[in-house]
Amino acid sequence: MIDEDEPLLEKAIGTEIDWYPGKCLTQKILKKKPKKGAKNAKPITKTEDCESFFNFFNPPQVPDDDEDIDEERAEELQNLMEQDYDIGFVFLNIINSVNLICFRLSFYQLYKSSS
Repeated sequence: MIDEDEPLLEKAIGTEIDWYPGKCLTQKILKKKPKKGAKNAKPITKTEDCESFFNFFNPPQVPDDDEDIDEERAEELQNLMEQDYDIGFVFLNIINSVNLICFRLSFYQLYKSSS
């Protein structure tokens, strides 16, 4: 799992999102109607995890001791961490590009108003 020549991402810490009740985009709320003639006439409510962009903020948990995981799980965790790193790097590049454009625009407007 560890290659000595490459930089290593050892740990990723996610940010917990406090959703308003019933507004969580990472879970689906499923409501089932009870069968006819059932004693309990209340609908059954279940929540299931679903695919969402916001799952990016909940990175995979890597155990502290490498001996606790097998080769297949280690490779899976490594791939997940690399994907998260790549996505984060894309976010960083996009944000930096937008910041640079805004800076240049404001500098240009300032230059234009002073001349």
